[in-house]
Amino acid sequence: MINLEVEMDVEPLIQRLSRISEQGKLETIKALEKAAEMVRDEAKAICPVDTGSLQRSIRTFKREVGGVLCSVGVSAGGYVVNPETRRTVDYAGFVEYGTSRMAAKPFLRPAFVTMKPLIIALAREAWRKVMEAGGHA
Repeated sequence: MINLEVEMDVEPLIQRLSRISEQGKLETIKALEKAAEMVRDEAKAICPVDTGSLQRSIRTFKREVGGVLCSVGVSAGGYVVNPETRRTVDYAGFVEYGTSRMAAKPFLRPAFVTMKPLIIALAREAWRKVMEAGGHA
């Protein structure tokens, strides 16, 4: 009978994986923020413009819960006031999806579809950098 025993100190490996995880988180957040900016810019470029209020209302956002980033995205409508109606822009959804009286003129969904390959490439590049660095920040 032959026994083979291998001893290995796994603590350095655990520490390295922890660094990779933290660096991966930071790189992923940067990539998501950049992706949201790209979608925002594309949505502004293709958004139908009358007064420009809807276009000005397109913005990125981040949601955090307990100091942890939960989501990054793009929204339209809300805080911008239309100079003609003096009302807050509340019609972004109607423009995006249409109504029974108005055909849809989507701008957010097409912006995402257009940018999707670049978003995937950004995420891949972020994780490639993390893996190549091996957790050495």
